[in-house]
This record gives sequence, C-alpha cells and structure tokens, in this order.
Amino acid sequence: MGSAQVATVGPWESEDGNPAYPRQVRGVRVKRQITTRLDGPGALIELEDGRYAFTGEIAAVGSARAVQQLARRRLSRAESDEEVAWWRDVIGSLARGGD
Repeated sequence: MGSAQVATVGPWESEDGNPAYPRQVRGVRVKRQITTRLDGPGALIELEDGRYAFTGEIAAVGSARAVQQLARRRLSRAESDEEVAWWRDVIGSLARGGD
C-alpha cells in the first residue's frame, strides 16, 4: 500500500512576489523555475526543500506526485485550450522528474 501524498493548496500570497516568477512560496525559497504559464501569471517550480509548487491565483506545494495529482484535478475542470495546455505541461514536467 502506498503512502499518502499530501500537498498544501491556498490562494497566492502577494509577499511571495509575482506568481509568474516567484522568489519563494509559503516562505520557502525557489530553487529553480521549471516552466512559466503563457496565458496568465503562473509557474511550476522546485523549492529549495525538494518539494514542488505550481503558482497562479492559487499555489499548491508538495511532492512531485501530490502536485501532479492536484494538476490532474485542475485539468479535468479546465475551461479553455490554454488552460488545458498549461495543466498538461505541469503534469508532463512532473512526470519527467521536474525536467
């Protein structure tokens, strides 16, 4: 039986900076930016503590698997081709190990 995958989700916090190019998320510094959303402010990033996050109107932080699961849920509710493309990019990047 696999272990539970936990992610934290909440509204974007302005003190973390621009969600397209965040400096930190929930107080944890960004290690690297993996991809940037093209249709609005948002990014997929790796944090210095080894977790991943996607940013935008909301931010989700957790293991690659947990963040990918959240992105899959958001993909299922996507309302535009651009949003579908974004969530597919996030899911694919995390599946490749954050490359």
